[in-house]
Amino acid sequence: MEVYVHIGIHKTGSTLFQKRIFNKLEGIYYVPRDESLAFKKYILYTDDFEFDVEKAREIFNEIPKVDKQKKVLISDEELYGNPYWATIDRKRNIDRLINIFAPNIKIIVFIRNQNTLLNSLYNQYIKTGGTANLNSFLSYKKYPHCVNIEYFCFDKYLTYIITSIERQNIKIILFEEFKKNSRKTILDIIDFLKIPEPTITENDLLTTNESINNTLLPFLRFTNKFTKSVKNPFSFLNLKVHLSLRALTYKLSKIFPKDKKKPIFSMDDINHIKQSNKNLSEILNTDLSKYNYPLN
Repeated sequence: MEVYVHIGIHKTGSTLFQKRIFNKLEGIYYVPRDESLAFKKYILYTDDFEFDVEKAREIFNEIPKVDKQKKVLISDEELYGNPYWATIDRKRNIDRLINIFAPNIKIIVFIRNQNTLLNSLYNQYIKTGGTANLNSFLSYKKYPHCVNIEYFCFDKYLTYIITSIERQNIKIILFEEFKKNSRKTILDIIDFLKIPEPTITENDLLTTNESINNTLLPFLRFTNKFTKSVKNPFSFLNLKVHLSLRALTYKLSKIFPKDKKKPIFSMDDINHIKQSNKNLSEILNTDLSKYNYPLN
């Protein structure tokens, strides 16, 4: 059995692929996320002293229909690591996946300009109840929140995978190229999967996750301090209040002028990021400056 693992990363269209693309594929069995939940939890949350490769394979093979397939695709951006908790587990996660499925594992990974990625992650953080301003979001280094700059450095991660499973077994895609030409990117993935081309409509390519206008983030961040949410479960106003206020900001975001070209934070001056991107350009044999990746 060949196992293809799409590991995100976060904020690179994973939800769109999971809900509208992967479930239309023929010639490969896409495992719905709810059916792969037990396997994902075992990968992400099992203590190193307790983790067992054979046990992981057993859990995987218990997923309905999997044991009868020649090709299987699983997709979950959490396998890259938690962006809000230092990404300390991303090497461990990939090691576990490779040990379980090698030599029959192939990996699909999207990467994204770090400036737009950071802004999207912060937007998501506020949407789910976060209360930190941007400076605290980046600088706080205690449980349960720690954003590690290494999360945004893709070169060592990709080099490690390439060394482990060989270059032809990993498909690396720029999120910017997907946004520029979605159909071409999908065809590239289909070619990598070696399956027939699916029928994809224009509606399938519409954005799935709404974002909040940057101008409104301070408002929702303030109200988050008083409402229960994923990020703030012990506040005194119930979850419905948070959801209602979030829905209001979605509606207002459609009224406010779009601000997608005005990031609220830039990594252009972080040398570590710039060096990582120079290495990344060599790995991909691509000029990343055309997509404004921090380089110089």
